[in-house]
Amino acid sequence: MRSIRLAVRSDGEIIVSAAKSVPVFIIERFVTQKQAWIEAQREKMRTRVRVAPVPSASEYKQYKQVALELVKERVAHFSAIYGFVPKRVSVGNARTRWGSCSRKGALMFSYRIVFLSAELRDYLIVHELCHLKEFNHSAKFWLLVAQTIEDWKVLRKQLRMG
Repeated sequence: MRSIRLAVRSDGEIIVSAAKSVPVFIIERFVTQKQAWIEAQREKMRTRVRVAPVPSASEYKQYKQVALELVKERVAHFSAIYGFVPKRVSVGNARTRWGSCSRKGALMFSYRIVFLSAELRDYLIVHELCHLKEFNHSAKFWLLVAQTIEDWKVLRKQLRMG
């Protein structure tokens, strides 16, 4: 590791990583220099709207079932339009991403998708479905998405803002 890495967790805690060879005073100076950035990140965390409450085990099971039904229905709808059929569709407890598409053609979505608007859900589903054809974020990929989700840029921005 040549550089010092700095991250701010959602609870505001600072995580600093550096090679053992980096002197402590250098790390401390780095953190001091990044104080404004750290405070800006903490403010983002404070004002960020939580999309989903932390569910109990039984609630999680219910959310997951509802999410799976919603997702499967919309995947079938958009698969008919695009002609792309995933090998498998599942719902899990992914914390860092809304959905994913494997190279083997499996689509996975976070159960938290149930807390989103229908528009955002459709955007996510189409996004992952289009990866079956274009496994990247190239211009071709976004043209595919735009075939059914014209305002994908706005929706993408909404998701990223939390």
